Amino acid sequence: STLERTTIEVHPYSRMYDPADPDHPPMPPDDPQSHRLMVRVDNKRGADWDRFRRTDHVQNPDWIGHLPRDARDILVLDLQAAVQLSLRHSPEYQQVFEDLYLSALDVSAERYQFDMRFAAGADLSYRTAGRSSSSPRSQQSLVSNLTAQKALAGGADLVAGFANTLIWDFAGSDTHGATSLLNLSLVQPLLRGAGRERVLARLTLAERQLLANVRQLERFRRSFYLRLANGAGLVRGPNRLDGPGDVLRTGASGQGGGGTLDVGGFMGLLQDQQKIRNQEANIAGLRVNLIRFDQTLQESLRQMPDDPTSILRNRLQVAQARQQLSQAEFTLLRLQGQYHGSLDQFKMQLGLPPHLGVEVADPMLDRFKLLDPQTVSLQARLADWNRRIGHVNERILQFVQVQHEGDRRVVAMAYTDDLALHLAQLQEGITQIEQVRYQVVTAMLQQVRRDIEHLDEVLPRRRMTLVRLAEKYPRLLTAQQRLEIAMQRRLPVHIDPAVLDVARLDGVVSDLDKAHQRIGRQFRSYYAPIQQVLRLLEEILAAPDKPQGADLAAQLQGQVIFRVPGLIAHLSSDLLDLSLVQARARAEAIELEPVDLGPDEALKVASVHRRDWMNARASLVDTWRNIERVADDLEGVVDVVVEGDLSTASDNPVRFRSTAGSLRVGLQVDGPLDRLLERNQYRAALIDYQQARRSYYQLVDRISANLRGTIRNLQLDELIFESRRLAVLWAIEQMVLNDEVQTLMEERAQGQGATVARDVADALRDLQTAQDQFMGVWLTYEANRRWLDLNLGTMELDAQGMWRDPGAVESGRYPTVPQPEPDGGSQAG
Repeated sequence: STLERTTIEVHPYSRMYDPADPDHPPMPPDDPQSHRLMVRVDNKRGADWDRFRRTDHVQNPDWIGHLPRDARDILVLDLQAAVQLSLRHSPEYQQVFEDLYLSALDVSAERYQFDMRFAAGADLSYRTAGRSSSSPRSQQSLVSNLTAQKALAGGADLVAGFANTLIWDFAGSDTHGATSLLNLSLVQPLLRGAGRERVLARLTLAERQLLANVRQLERFRRSFYLRLANGAGLVRGPNRLDGPGDVLRTGASGQGGGGTLDVGGFMGLLQDQQKIRNQEANIAGLRVNLIRFDQTLQESLRQMPDDPTSILRNRLQVAQARQQLSQAEFTLLRLQGQYHGSLDQFKMQLGLPPHLGVEVADPMLDRFKLLDPQTVSLQARLADWNRRIGHVNERILQFVQVQHEGDRRVVAMAYTDDLALHLAQLQEGITQIEQVRYQVVTAMLQQVRRDIEHLDEVLPRRRMTLVRLAEKYPRLLTAQQRLEIAMQRRLPVHIDPAVLDVARLDGVVSDLDKAHQRIGRQFRSYYAPIQQVLRLLEEILAAPDKPQGADLAAQLQGQVIFRVPGLIAHLSSDLLDLSLVQARARAEAIELEPVDLGPDEALKVASVHRRDWMNARASLVDTWRNIERVADDLEGVVDVVVEGDLSTASDNPVRFRSTAGSLRVGLQVDGPLDRLLERNQYRAALIDYQQARRSYYQLVDRISANLRGTIRNLQLDELIFESRRLAVLWAIEQMVLNDEVQTLMEERAQGQGATVARDVADALRDLQTAQDQFMGVWLTYEANRRWLDLNLGTMELDAQGMWRDPGAVESGRYPTVPQPEPDGGSQAG
């Protein structure tokens, strides 16, 4: 699993994996012009680089075949899949593990200084000299040596050695000789260079830095998840330090809240998707109203051909509706373009190429599909078939013949094969309309019923939430509460009382239930007229003696051509009403996970649990320890030196004699007469510590401000969320009222007002805006909730690198008492 990773080796399925021999990697692709300078440079023949193997690949050539793509060759991503892919393919994530490994190498290097170190060597030489030289004329020698050295924690340096010399003299008597020597040296500083605080300083620093880097890696992993999830800032990973000090910094302040309703990362992609769906629902509503306005125009042309004012007014409504629809479609295209650009950036963040086919699919924001995509699809089908049926009706009307019999105007129609073809097309369209109606009755109404029942289950918790918020943010403040506002421990909230009105929830379910029943009756009532139209068309098409003349014209005009568009308009309107009932039920049912934690308690929790705060305290102590280390250089040198050797007395290389040995014990003293540079370093160490102290409490201040800001944003988002919920409900009510006003005016034959089309478009746009804002507040609240968990230091990831949601956070949930120091901690070197 991810948490159990113990190696820096790259997974074989990763894009980063190198299948070549790591000790002898082949030459990667080179620039042709630059490669010429490797073959010949400055008119000199270069090295023989062609002897090395070559590869055409920089990335793993087989990695893409291991991606979990579907039958369409598309990579489908939910949040968990995105996290898993990033842990496998992200170079940034791989680098932090490599940095931790390098930090561990620093520790092994410092530990090596206190290990027993052995060295062995030999020197074989042959020397010859002229006759006049005083040196032997021809001599061969072999000198071998073995040394062992160990540094002790108290500062002593112990060196022991064994040397053996063999000499062959090839001139004269051709003699040879052998000698061996044992030597020992011990240097123990008493002042400068002595003491564990000086000798163990680098080892202690390396060990503490490794511990800090392990903590920082864990904090990085959590922030890495947050950046993928919601685009939060990424904290730095492990850090290799050359010296003591360097207080670790914290991340940026809490994100979102207080009006910022957009997040990034994977959740931002889901947000963009839902915005696109909301825009599509807006377009579907605009198309429904275009159908309605166009139907009204046709009615006015048929019933009031001599009323130019009514006709012009209805044409104006149609033109305005079409303009609003065109603008909405343009906005949809722009949103889609922005989404695909963001998706490309997210793919590269995962370590994937932008050209890879990816589909983002996650149920996280399904609750914000207030207008069900199925409803939007049905509305689009109705609009499409209304357009098709309209074209067919226009062709059918071309077969109408107007005859005058005296003063009487007679409308007739001749039955032809072309007319039969158009009637068959009309029959197909009405059959499709009946299928839409049937799908609404058998599926959509049941889904809306389930949404209302779910709301009935949620309402008790909703009431408790509103009661809690009303108590937390009362309209009339006590003196203590005004003092808390002055102390910035309470928000100075002035909000519409309707936002926190619990009584508003009392009649919600019953109102929705009544609306659901009414709309259900409406849809069931359409079955009979649709069947009548279908039967009439079937009779006309199947009749052996085809109707002709005025009878055919009367049947088609009165019962089909002028009846079907109105039927479709009413179906579309009722479908929109049903979607609004569903939107209201779903909007009322969405909840927030409560967070009730004061900023003072949050700071105490963070002081215990935040790993970077632990590292900052350790770093401050390292800077303080450095004072003692640098102060050691101000002292004089007083070293006890013990040296001795023992050699052989004959040609036997192992026959040592005490008479051939020596021992020296001495005291080396160097008075501190010139310490200018050392004093400068000491003064710099004192200043470094004071700066580190200031950096430390400034870090604590930043953590405090970060937590206060995040908690404040969470509190604001709680209120804004309820406010935006009401905005959605009011936008729905605005649409309902617009529809009722429009229907009432039609029933009273008053025509359309001059601004009806614009009012309907404004209502749809207001609903879309309210939906986007409602969803945006929820997302920023969730992003801040995750950010708070990280900055409290309480965030946990599971074995797949996914966040473990702590649920509701209440006061007293996390311990605020620091852990006790380990035994002997105050005596650590």
